[in-house]
Amino acid sequence: MPFVSTRDTARDMDVLRAAVGDRKLNYLGMSYGTYLGSLYAEEFPDRVGRLVLDGATSPSATLVQHNIEQQAGFERALKAFAADCAGKDPCPLGKNADKAPQKLADFLDGLKDKPLTTAKGRTVTATAAWTGVISRLYGGEQAWADLRNVLGWAMVRGKGDYLLDLADGYNGRDKDGHFGASADAYTAIHCADGATDAPTGEQLQAALTDLAAKAPLVSKHDPTAALFDPDCRIWPFRATEKPHVIKSTAAAPIVVVGTTGDPATPYAWAEKLTSELGNAVLLTRDGEGHTAYGASSCIRGAVDTFLVDGTVPAAGTHCATD
Repeated sequence: MPFVSTRDTARDMDVLRAAVGDRKLNYLGMSYGTYLGSLYAEEFPDRVGRLVLDGATSPSATLVQHNIEQQAGFERALKAFAADCAGKDPCPLGKNADKAPQKLADFLDGLKDKPLTTAKGRTVTATAAWTGVISRLYGGEQAWADLRNVLGWAMVRGKGDYLLDLADGYNGRDKDGHFGASADAYTAIHCADGATDAPTGEQLQAALTDLAAKAPLVSKHDPTAALFDPDCRIWPFRATEKPHVIKSTAAAPIVVVGTTGDPATPYAWAEKLTSELGNAVLLTRDGEGHTAYGASSCIRGAVDTFLVDGTVPAAGTHCATD
């Protein structure tokens, strides 16, 4: 467990760089991969080549701060989806865009007491249903039609099969009930990265109050799980790594990519990381969904040109979603 941290992985990545004979590291990292890339830039600033960090995390935030801001991102995305759904036909959330988000949240929370069942006899709990919905919010506008259809089956027909399929996909569960190692790796790596802060007493109450204010819909069914994800309080290994502002003295410019409607890594994190890295430029995708490279040909063009030719995108560049 002491050797699964992101800093250790950054060191492993430098071994790979040397093994293939590259003098510097050229790298495209997305989501968590932006933290890996940031730590590489901090650990090996003289070996930074062309680094692109898409869907930036917030290395300087504590676990609780990080999770509250992320929950707020999903809250905003949920409202955007619900409002869009209200303007479509059919929409299981009704035609009132203002009331649609609450209607969806009430349905999902209601599964805590009255869960759905599937054709194979499995139970669709509130937690599983929320997981399924959140998983489609990652996909942005391109995933909204599918989510409308899934919710229609669940809310109108009372069939939770498709909703549970979404949760299974997110949780790495196959059709035989076996799970992949991603959830275990998630806990081990994040706890090794220093996600062990645990507010108590007044701090905990303040965190719960802040969470309820910023993400009342998505966090209501399990606010404690929202705050402690992963829950490292009982983890047997205590890391020396702590949340901190990344200090990189790399001479090469780094390209940070952010999406204005990113639910999982809010756009403000991309802005923050750009300013903290110092020698960095921010490239922006206007739209919904997590990460930008796969959702915008404009972003891909700018990133590919930088990686291949070294041409840095102009500061303040905005791209539309395809």
